[in-house]
Amino acid sequence: MKLLLNILCLLGLILTSCTTIESLSFDIIQPAKITFPVYARSITTVSRKMPGKEFNGTYINGYENLQKLSIKTRKNLGATIERSIINTLNETQYFSRIESYGEIDAEVLNNKIIQGIKDSTSTSSILFLKSFSIEPTLIDFIYGPSSEYYTSTFRIKIKAIFDIYLGYDIQPKTIAFTDSIKWDSYSTNKEDLHQFIPDIDECLKEAAEYIGNKVVQQLLPSNKNVKRFYFNTSSPIMKDADRYWKSGNYDYASYLWEYMYETNKKNYFKAMAAANLALYNELKDNYIQAEIWAKISIDLFKDNSEERKMMENYLKELKKRIEDDQILRFQLI
Repeated sequence: MKLLLNILCLLGLILTSCTTIESLSFDIIQPAKITFPVYARSITTVSRKMPGKEFNGTYINGYENLQKLSIKTRKNLGATIERSIINTLNETQYFSRIESYGEIDAEVLNNKIIQGIKDSTSTSSILFLKSFSIEPTLIDFIYGPSSEYYTSTFRIKIKAIFDIYLGYDIQPKTIAFTDSIKWDSYSTNKEDLHQFIPDIDECLKEAAEYIGNKVVQQLLPSNKNVKRFYFNTSSPIMKDADRYWKSGNYDYASYLWEYMYETNKKNYFKAMAAANLALYNELKDNYIQAEIWAKISIDLFKDNSEERKMMENYLKELKKRIEDDQILRFQLI
């Protein structure tokens, strides 16, 4: 009898050790930072008139000597940013009307200016480029004792602030961000080191377009790739479910996981089945049911186990999706 119990325990350990975690990824829609009511989905872009077209930064040569770096441009970067925003918005067809008002010599928009812009463009919302700054950095590196190989990195740090006036709102919502864009060049000749870096005007144009794309990402719902997982074991039921899942027959896989949950007496296997059912329901957009199964799984896994920690992290991401779904219901009308 004792021998039989030992064998059964060993078999249990073997079955447990045969657990594998399958990973997958898929795209979800994440809400925009700003929610435009339906009545406010026509927009005009406006940029503040900037005082100058010269930007100062730092140049670090290959010998770590710091020098002042000053770049100038002939381009109107505010207009370039506006064009980038308008071109991207036009591709999405999210707004019924998109207009450009151009530059305005004002740090803030008062009620009179706001109404004047709306009247002249027949739009309900305003995107105002309130300020932006550019800080250039050029860094050269020398590799090797005989200085036979050189690299150079030209980086532009961007700071931008946008005010958004939605519909009838007088107080704007603000979007502020800091980011950077860079270009690299390589050479075995120091004199030719910067040849692969575009000219200054082209770099600044790319930086301005980058600003435009970044702000649009915060105005519209966008795709985001997320990573998920499910449990598989050497159990015939779980193996069959895995085959169904990988072939795209998700409903059949869920039937087997539900059968495993209802018939298996071991909490560990019930917990894995519940975890997989949470994923299945998430993919079906049944977020509340997915949350229920995730909580069941967490309760069944042992305290402080890796599986429980994984499911606790998954539940946090799932709750974020549930919150986002409530926002998306308004944004995707």
